[in-house]
Amino acid sequence: MKVNYSHLKNFFTSDPGIDEVSQKLFQLGHENHFYENILDVEITPNRGDVLSVRGLANDLRAFFDCKQKPIDIFTEDIGDMNFSFKNNFPQGCPRISFLKIQIEKPSSKYMDYIEDFFTSTEQTKINFFTDISNYLMYEIGQPTHCYDLKKLKGELTYEKLIKCESFENLHQKKLNLSPGDCVFKLNNNVINLAGIIGGNTTSCSKSTDSAIIECAYFSPENIIGRSIKYDLKSDAAFRFERGVDPSIQTFALRRFIQIVKDHTKILDVKMFQETFQNFQQDEINFNYKNIQKILGHKISKKNMMGIMQNLGFKIKQNAQIEKIIVPFHRSDIDSENDIAEEIARVYGYDNIPRKKTVIKLKKARGKKKCKELFIKDKLIKNGFFEVINFPFCENVFENQIRLDNPLDSKKSFMRSSNIDSLLSNLVFNEKRQKDKIKIFEISNIYTNSKSGYDEKRLLSLLVSGRKNHNYLKFSKMLNKHYLEDILTDLFEKDSLQDIKITEIDRLKLKSKSKSKIFVVEINLHDAQLKIEPTDDYLGLKTKFIEYKKISEFPSIKRDLSFSIESTKVLKDLENIIFKFNNPMLKDCFIFDFYSPGDNLVTKIGYSFLFQSQDKTLTDNEVDCIMDDIVKSTLKLKDVKVPGYKLN
Repeated sequence: MKVNYSHLKNFFTSDPGIDEVSQKLFQLGHENHFYENILDVEITPNRGDVLSVRGLANDLRAFFDCKQKPIDIFTEDIGDMNFSFKNNFPQGCPRISFLKIQIEKPSSKYMDYIEDFFTSTEQTKINFFTDISNYLMYEIGQPTHCYDLKKLKGELTYEKLIKCESFENLHQKKLNLSPGDCVFKLNNNVINLAGIIGGNTTSCSKSTDSAIIECAYFSPENIIGRSIKYDLKSDAAFRFERGVDPSIQTFALRRFIQIVKDHTKILDVKMFQETFQNFQQDEINFNYKNIQKILGHKISKKNMMGIMQNLGFKIKQNAQIEKIIVPFHRSDIDSENDIAEEIARVYGYDNIPRKKTVIKLKKARGKKKCKELFIKDKLIKNGFFEVINFPFCENVFENQIRLDNPLDSKKSFMRSSNIDSLLSNLVFNEKRQKDKIKIFEISNIYTNSKSGYDEKRLLSLLVSGRKNHNYLKFSKMLNKHYLEDILTDLFEKDSLQDIKITEIDRLKLKSKSKSKIFVVEINLHDAQLKIEPTDDYLGLKTKFIEYKKISEFPSIKRDLSFSIESTKVLKDLENIIFKFNNPMLKDCFIFDFYSPGDNLVTKIGYSFLFQSQDKTLTDNEVDCIMDDIVKSTLKLKDVKVPGYKLN
């Protein structure tokens, strides 16, 4: 959210600099950056109350005095409006107000604070009433919707659809609505997707001089997901689904009138209000000792109370019990832990000293978890890599479970097998010049059944490519027998009777490799381990692993081909290359090997991968390391590097 700093500063009696405000916003948990006079603030999903200039100012009250400068609103009496409106679904719209306002003529020029808004937020001007509505939402966080009064003839209703209906939105695009969507209807025709987007038939224009302004509180659960469902970018929905202040509607409309008054002469103004639910402010018991315990640090009770009051919370004392009264706009606060968090972020997390915490670990992992840890350990020791994939896929198998609200429309089904995921992992690695693939995944699969849904936990394995990159096993390939040996070593024979190892047809894959692919899936519930796990697996094993940062800089690959007149030196050559010590050399492996016999020339090719942790390597730097490698190998008798010239 972009905020003009001059607008935010208007709420303060002091004059803090933009850099100081930015720092305090960071402390409060609002990541931001600023340029010139604009603050670009990232708002977390639970903090809908700060999606406005006023909301941010309320949060900053903990540091800056902003009590002396209230927002200028229309204070004169407003007459009641006779308005034909019926709320058929009050659960979705517990509070609603309508403002009828007639002006002499729409203003073509705006005052500086409105102009600054459009410049700061890079929004497009539409028409007089809509522009004021957009500014009001930016200033105080309450969305409103403007109807042209001349187009609003008949009975207006709010309701929840029970059948599919459609309407043309403001962008002249037809929207096909579904049952469950909340809408406004005029004479039984949909004119507005409530809280999200209005319709074209009742919208204001640049010539509109009389309008009806809708200002409502919509229940978030009836707004959430609708804008995404219909591919609509709606600032109003963004706020409604996070929850707006249910007590602010009258204030918002009075502010709307005042902004209109700042720009043109008002001829008539009336208001219609209906309340279907009286909201009560939440009260949370304030236990000073509990808050201290949560924070792990002693902060004085007076300091705690001051922080909460500065944030707009009230303190209620009743006999021996003190309670925190939560303001309407803080719908994210509902427990003692939330109160502790509010105190901590204002006090400053950096001001809470770190303490050593002793955690007593219990041994109880359970047999199921223990079994899986044992299997993982055995497979990893055999050179396998564990993969973890999303449980979503395309519709490729029978009896798959379809998702009602998928994250990706192309993957709207639950996996009923892990094989497709493993094949995707295979292709990904082969495209990165990996020719030895040994991977496994332990995860759940889901299928439809007559009784409902079935869930199984599978061990899935895939192998392809070479057994090893040393010269002795370079030509040997991973095959069906290799997988059989792995499974036989892990499980009892009886558990493997119905298990089939399958070869995958490469024609279905987008890969240039010709290595055979073998996969197998085992139901862990039925599989009996050959050796029961030891006590080591029953407890929490402590392993100290040193973290190594992955380099952000590009790698450089070089190849060397050697001619060897005697195979007797192959082992010595391999030892020199694989044990060569240089921090820039990250990996080396054989990519080609041909040996016609002991008395003929053997050819062997090695690939070398170079990478630095702190810079991009130059060709000259890599050439120097390659020279050292070649010099080391040429010390061996009968070893040559054809075509290589030392620098």
